[in-house]
Amino acid sequence: MAQARRRSQSKQNLILEAAIKLAGEHGYSGTRIEHVAAEAGAGKQTIYRWWPTKADLMAEAYAHLVPAEALTYDGDDPYAALEHLSAVLFGIFSTTPAPRILAGLIAEAQGEEAAAKALRANLLVGRRDILTAPLKRGLAAGRLPPDFDVEAAADHLVAAVWHRVLTDPSKLTDAFRTRLIAETLPSRKESKLSIRDYFPGALGQVAAMHGAGYAAMRGFGRPFEVMVAGDLAELLGRFDPKRDMFKVICRGDEVVASIGVDGGGDPSAAQLRWFLVAKSERGAGLGRNLLSMAISFARESGHKRMKLWTGAGLDEARHLYDEAGFKLIREVKSTRWGPSVTEQLMEMPL
Repeated sequence: MAQARRRSQSKQNLILEAAIKLAGEHGYSGTRIEHVAAEAGAGKQTIYRWWPTKADLMAEAYAHLVPAEALTYDGDDPYAALEHLSAVLFGIFSTTPAPRILAGLIAEAQGEEAAAKALRANLLVGRRDILTAPLKRGLAAGRLPPDFDVEAAADHLVAAVWHRVLTDPSKLTDAFRTRLIAETLPSRKESKLSIRDYFPGALGQVAAMHGAGYAAMRGFGRPFEVMVAGDLAELLGRFDPKRDMFKVICRGDEVVASIGVDGGGDPSAAQLRWFLVAKSERGAGLGRNLLSMAISFARESGHKRMKLWTGAGLDEARHLYDEAGFKLIREVKSTRWGPSVTEQLMEMPL
């Protein structure tokens, strides 16, 4: 019965509009549930049945004022994405009580777990993809430097806007918006590093980077480099961009990192392959960004699981795999590359 009433859209909208009106007149703290009920012509118990706390009601009222679909940008130009999102958001902030509601939620969340939960679920975790998704697409498309930190950029943007919301919403101006985007995104000038798809010579460079890298790290020799070159050639020979991915990061024309997703070798799972960052480029976030790109591609391509083979002792890579959500499935002792190694199969659901 409660579920049926929860779906009474007209009644919900009346209550949300009442909460918005009262928040505009009296602020977040001055708005009471009994006042909202009276304004909407609804019972307090109806409101509490649908929204357990005032924070839940106000979080949905904010979402009603600032609909996710109005903020969403579907392209891969991160500059256009932030221009669109900020223009829409600041326009809503200047004409509605949205900033007063948001400021009240943030303030209440400091001492009330219910408010903190409502804030996290509805306006942090629940909406973060609106901001991070176009940045990730821009990274994958090579419109951002390969070492661009999407999560740090998102944190910076949210913190800067929320600081203005809490201190002086009138300063959420076009000038502030322009400066904020310039501070968050690098210049549009071409980066020294670039993300590229296959280009003539890429196969040989990736095989050489793996051969030299694993010879230094693990003592692998000719069989390993031959395997890398052969398997990569086989993938590129049957490459289907709807299911397979091959990306390299170049400094100039030199490949310094690579990754691939083989979506056709095993119908039950996409396989992560050829993931390596040159030693000289480690520590700048290239590996984390490439791995995130590959996982996103596999998920968007419709794969249900992702697997990879790695070796025990490759701690930097293993840390990234664990962080991303891969789990160790099994271990196998092997000498096929020369020295004895423990090969590890890892998987994650998508």
